[in-house]
Amino acid sequence: MDQIYLDNAATSFPKPESVYVAMDTFLRTVGASPARGSYLRAQESERKLIRLRSSLSRLLGISDPSRLILTSNATDALNMALKGFLQPGDHVITTDVEHNAVLRPLWALQKAQRITLSIAPSNPMGEVDPQQIFAQVTAQTRLICCTHASNVVGTLQPIEAIAHECRKRGIALLVDGSQSVGALPVHVKDLDVDFFAFTGHKSLLGPTGTGGLYVREGIEIAPFREGGNGAHSESLDQPASWPERHESGTPNMVGLVGLLAGVEFLLATGVDKIRAHEVALTERLMDGFRSIKEIQIYGPEAEKKVGITSIGFSAMSTAEMGQILGKKFGIMIRTGLHCAPLIHTQLQTQGQGTLRFSVGYSTTVEDIDTVVRVLREIVASVYRRQPTALL
Repeated sequence: MDQIYLDNAATSFPKPESVYVAMDTFLRTVGASPARGSYLRAQESERKLIRLRSSLSRLLGISDPSRLILTSNATDALNMALKGFLQPGDHVITTDVEHNAVLRPLWALQKAQRITLSIAPSNPMGEVDPQQIFAQVTAQTRLICCTHASNVVGTLQPIEAIAHECRKRGIALLVDGSQSVGALPVHVKDLDVDFFAFTGHKSLLGPTGTGGLYVREGIEIAPFREGGNGAHSESLDQPASWPERHESGTPNMVGLVGLLAGVEFLLATGVDKIRAHEVALTERLMDGFRSIKEIQIYGPEAEKKVGITSIGFSAMSTAEMGQILGKKFGIMIRTGLHCAPLIHTQLQTQGQGTLRFSVGYSTTVEDIDTVVRVLREIVASVYRRQPTALL
């Protein structure tokens, strides 16, 4: 059975061949920890790390690579920013579009009575109006936390407008870029954000266990963890220098080497080119779904979102539909709430969530046409009261 992978919003697949080669070569020929020895293989490992930080900074428009902290994923980065920056008594505003990587740390901080929390609502398209955010500002508001693109419906949020208002009010802005980095051009200087968290295993085309956090110059955060990093080993105090202050412990070098290959693939290919490809595929997918009147499409048009399309089909649960697509037709998608529970109130999909199709750089027109044809076949079978024939 041919297989079609449309769960790139969770983890991109396949990776560029250069990612597999880079990881295998590193394990076989280098394999050493960076900044832990003076021998040649340790030095080569350190050079890989420096090159990754430089390439990521080039991709993201970061002028000082030392302000880029390498992390194990976006959740790690978000926790690092939230728990390292916020102080007792601070007020935080977030949105109902957020992933649990944002909602759960903030909820835990509020339950511990360290902060107070407000949640701004989105509209039925999954977009947050900046006025809804700033209407909730108080004298204690210190941080606004907002995703760049919804992982449920893909909607791009008005980050520039939010950032502009934050500057006027002296409020810091943390952006979760998990769904946007690599999927569209992202320059943190242009966005004018204070913190930008991202993961390596989605549109950056790297492996799992990689990610990063950008922190604007002039902002300090408490270390998320303390420990050895090869710098200032004579002192029991955590180093003050960046990024060493925030990168304790042996890094995931094989993963970071894979991430380097993914980032360099993007730089060579051009994110604009990948963006155009994914928009065209998403438009084609949505047009196909519109031809099936029993399907409901959630979210905006393709150019207003990343390559995510969520749909509903009231005659069958999302779990059952996902199982049929996977087992019978080899079509791999995500079903359910997608770890973002609050947005489903606006979408009116609280009970079972949505069917999420997310394209990637390797998705083809033929893949899209096959998915639409299969969905049409499944829907027709259900209304002929023959769903069991599909299992």
